[in-house]
Amino acid sequence: MMRDVGCPAPVQQHEFRDDRGVIGRVDFWFPDQGVIVEFDGLVKYRDVGMRNGRSVEEVVIAEKVREDRLRALDDVRRVIRPIWRDVVPGGAFPAMLAAAGLPVRRGVRTTPAW
Repeated sequence: MMRDVGCPAPVQQHEFRDDRGVIGRVDFWFPDQGVIVEFDGLVKYRDVGMRNGRSVEEVVIAEKVREDRLRALDDVRRVIRPIWRDVVPGGAFPAMLAAAGLPVRRGVRTTPAW
């Protein structure tokens, strides 16, 4: 969908590090724009099996700390976190991409139907 709306090809599963070590791999990295796109969905919060014994609160706090570390890197200008409703037809994902500084075809503000 990102390609369909005019975005450049992202680097997938790019690993980031800081002075404390590995922060983690992100879903999509646009190095020229300094934008990270993390598409996790909500199942990681709702499904007990995906939380590895942690509470929803602990998962959210861990994600916040990780995202803070990513945003603190010099090369990272924005982190955006779409969910399914944003990427389905009519969703706001193209507008999110444009707001983050990625090139999106003129006039495309919602996810097109495939």
